[in-house]
Amino acid sequence: MGCCGRARANLGVAHAAYRQVEPGAAGAAPAGAGLPLQRRPTEQGATVTLRYLGSAAVTVRGPATGRAYAFSASAPMRPVDPQDAIVLLRTAYFRQG
Repeated sequence: MGCCGRARANLGVAHAAYRQVEPGAAGAAPAGAGLPLQRRPTEQGATVTLRYLGSAAVTVRGPATGRAYAFSASAPMRPVDPQDAIVLLRTAYFRQG
């Protein structure tokens, strides 16, 4: 399949990773949410800190690892596995650090 099909499949994975926990509308993400990921050395236990930009509390299941990450407006920053962070940063709801 061509390049467009792969991008479409990745978009579906990113949207499927969200499950809203509390009712409320998530706000729009500011510009720059898709900046390149600054990676730490790939060793066991390495993480990337992500900041959640939405207003509703969500639990996100990492598409690569299957781990659950809980974010809210009151606790927007969480360490995330680098493999999951790559996909989550493609959405409008997360920014690195």
